[in-house]
Amino acid sequence: MYWGGWVLSSWVPPRTHARPFRYLKMGGIQVNDMGIAVVQCNLGGLSPDTADAMDLCRTYSMRRNIPIIDPPRRIKGSKVIPFAREQVNQFVLDNYHGATHILNVDDDMVFPPDTLEKLLSYDKDIVGVLYTGRTKPWLPQIFKKVDGKFKHWLFPPGNDVFQADAVGFGLTLIKRQVFEQLSKPWFQFYLGDKGEDLYFCEKAKDAGFEIWVDGTSEYGHMGEHMFTMKFYNEYIKSSQGRFFLDQIPDDEKFFDRKEEPAHV
Repeated sequence: MYWGGWVLSSWVPPRTHARPFRYLKMGGIQVNDMGIAVVQCNLGGLSPDTADAMDLCRTYSMRRNIPIIDPPRRIKGSKVIPFAREQVNQFVLDNYHGATHILNVDDDMVFPPDTLEKLLSYDKDIVGVLYTGRTKPWLPQIFKKVDGKFKHWLFPPGNDVFQADAVGFGLTLIKRQVFEQLSKPWFQFYLGDKGEDLYFCEKAKDAGFEIWVDGTSEYGHMGEHMFTMKFYNEYIKSSQGRFFLDQIPDDEKFFDRKEEPAHV
């Protein structure tokens, strides 16, 4: 099985997690290399849990003959997230002409070893994953657009691959052609309901691309501990969660409140 060249836009350090930026340096690149280019597009240090998840994912992917390549450990540039995302994805396009996909992975995400293979198998232009925020009320980072504004999809379908209007960029696989067809900037931070990831999704949808979400696996978001959809579902069933839902207009809940939330 051979997936062709694709790129992982997240830096994975060696197994030693101490002083991760010790390994930051520029290296030579062969522009026709095929595989995964591992570069960090985030500002903080990589979570040890994310590093472990990526190590397992790399091992699994190599055994499945999904090619991996090694770019520079870090790209110097902006410390503002939208501009950092812009720079790291542009760097990949400029230097890895054989890459067919870019996978943006935040430094606090935890995911199964088969994640890369699974997302590639869907063959979608843009596919993210179903995960939650890491602060209360831990809302799903999946969005519907209501009257021109993005709203959290409170009860997204579980155990399925489905379309949304936008997805958080915790872990998102994007075909190279999407970046090549969209005008820049790809990422722009807006105050209010729209961050740089929603800006990208809105721009992509306006250009005719679909936003897909994988809800078939459990994806974790690291905070005080690992938050998952199971954690969110338990909160929604609690008295605090029901009170929270009561404050939201019915037309922004998207599914009837009595419907069972997504389970992963």
